[in-house]
Amino acid sequence: MIKLSSATAALGAAALLLSSPLMAQARIVDISQPAAPVAVPSGEQYYQLQVLQEEVRQLRGLVEELSYTLNKVRLQQEGDYLNLDRRLAALDSAAAPAVVPAEGDTVQPQLLDADQLAAIDADYSAATDLLLKQRDIDAAASAYQAHIDNYANSPYLANAWYWLGEIALLRGQQQAAENAFGTILKRYGDHAKALDAKFKLAKIYAESGDRALAEKLFKELANGDSGTAIKARAYLRDNF
Repeated sequence: MIKLSSATAALGAAALLLSSPLMAQARIVDISQPAAPVAVPSGEQYYQLQVLQEEVRQLRGLVEELSYTLNKVRLQQEGDYLNLDRRLAALDSAAAPAVVPAEGDTVQPQLLDADQLAAIDADYSAATDLLLKQRDIDAAASAYQAHIDNYANSPYLANAWYWLGEIALLRGQQQAAENAFGTILKRYGDHAKALDAKFKLAKIYAESGDRALAEKLFKELANGDSGTAIKARAYLRDNF
């Protein structure tokens, strides 16, 4: 009888302990069961991820293709510009009046044979290739100056001076640019590069503070319908 009462008391105590707030808050972990697996993407999520990855690959391929095409077009344009530059120089040379020495003039015009013309053409092309294709402005400047020094009868002299002026502007050398463009106006006033050289020279004067001379040159350029005339009128309108 005593044993039964003791067992009953023990069960009551256990029931009281289990119903207490402390036990109610405790989390019971069944170590006999395996841990819950980490959530994995569903089939739909996995499919969407694969689609996104494929789109990224396609976009990368498209970017590479566009970059290749753009570079190809740029090289083609540079080649076209080089050819145009050479053709204009050749036309200017062909259109120039023959040099007839005055009486007592010791300077005789020199005729160039095919080999000399080929050498001049190759030398000028190499200099322009350094500038437009290889983007080596230091080497290009040296090559253009050497062309001027070595080929006094070259049909590309005005072009060489023009590019020397452009390179000087890139370097921030305004005095050298002024000298190059001024040389074109003094020696090759009828050349195709003369108008553009005059426009560049006028801008140099405007930026260096000689606005009166700059305005004079711009007004001289503003007459007509050429591209240079349109630029000159726009510059006058916006800056004077």
